[in-house]
Amino acid sequence: MITLIPGIGSRFARAFLASMNCPQARLALVGALLLAFIGSAVMAGPLGAEPVFPVKIGPTGRYLVDQNGVPFLIAGESPQAMIGNLSEAEAEMFLANRKAHGFNTVLIDLLCATYTGCRDDGSTFDGILPFTQQLSSTSVPDLTTPNEAYFARADRILALAAQYGFLVLLDPAETGSWLSVLRANGADRARQFGRYLGQRYANVAHLVWFHGNDYGDTSEENDEVVTAVALGIKEFDTRHLHTVLFNTSFDSPPVLSTDNPRWLSIVDLNAAYTYHATHEVALRGYDYAPPMPVFLAESGYEFEDIAVLGTAPRNLRAQEYWTLLSGASGQVYGNRYTWPFSLTRNPDQSWQDRLDTPGAVQIAHLMALFAPRRWYDLVPDQAHTLVTAGLRAGRANARWHIGDGIRAHRPDTDGRHESAERACHGPMVRPGLREFRYDPRLATGQFRLARLRDAREQR
Repeated sequence: MITLIPGIGSRFARAFLASMNCPQARLALVGALLLAFIGSAVMAGPLGAEPVFPVKIGPTGRYLVDQNGVPFLIAGESPQAMIGNLSEAEAEMFLANRKAHGFNTVLIDLLCATYTGCRDDGSTFDGILPFTQQLSSTSVPDLTTPNEAYFARADRILALAAQYGFLVLLDPAETGSWLSVLRANGADRARQFGRYLGQRYANVAHLVWFHGNDYGDTSEENDEVVTAVALGIKEFDTRHLHTVLFNTSFDSPPVLSTDNPRWLSIVDLNAAYTYHATHEVALRGYDYAPPMPVFLAESGYEFEDIAVLGTAPRNLRAQEYWTLLSGASGQVYGNRYTWPFSLTRNPDQSWQDRLDTPGAVQIAHLMALFAPRRWYDLVPDQAHTLVTAGLRAGRANARWHIGDGIRAHRPDTDGRHESAERACHGPMVRPGLREFRYDPRLATGQFRLARLRDAREQR
């Protein structure tokens, strides 16, 4: 068994930089990091091999595997408006770029409207409507009249994703724009639309069905029509997994797919959503029984200011490492410019100029570190049996141990700022590097120096 501390990643790196003038701290950090990952460098599968889809639940119930049993770590992007706003050439350019940055999953809306950056009638950028008729005496699309031209376009976009080896989290009718349409059509028509999708995509291997999207009003009346789509899909498609993303906000608690009992018989993956520290919701998903893979479906997006902790590169690193070191089976990154694909070519708003950003570049480093190793064997030390010194009460006391005897702790700070020189006083590691202890004096000094370094990076 290999275990680590939730959230240690980015602060561990900062701690090393902050300890450059402190031999004790530097030795401890380097030793712990090297021994941890040398000890865990058992390959998860053939390095560089493409996954064989569809994915399924792994043997422990906590992660995904492909058809050969190789663990699949979700490294997702969220180009939700791809089908509506991109040409096929643009879509291929985007997918090739994301592949080069280490992404292996994309979240795409099959139907897209204004909520995710498309037109209010749901048409593509060149005017193809998803449905050929409207409900009687209304302007509401009739879900029982799918337009073959639209779905053929969608098929070609999905085929490009397959060509580049991506798993597609496919939202059949994202609820930001389409919930009112589902309500107007009613459960029977919604289920008929689901049957159409189930028949059409049952043999498209690289899919996971992703329902909802900021789905907040989960009343029984709304769930009746949203679940009807999922149940219709399941009538003809039994190969693919399902998940649902409910809604949270800046001042709301994190949410999981399993928080709504009406969806428990449908979902196979637990989608987490939070704008706060991500290890909290990841651990709650990890603790769900019976076990179900949990992944971070949405948190802070690069270039957006909704997340409590901010979305500067260092904050994105923190949420990524917090997530993976808290039992999650992956996560989905977001970018203000690449989820709606702004239709303008204004350089200040163009998505083409926002591809090779720090947040995207970091994904390649994250995957290079975790994917070849046994990330799926990480187990949280939630009982504090391994880390016993320097613990603080509060939500950020997330703990794991590393390897067969090296233990580490990702501390929270309380605003005190000590110097790195003073931080060197007092033991950080027990003899023989058997335990990596959290010394609050060391942590606060490292935090201050790391914060100054990050401020310089931002300038």
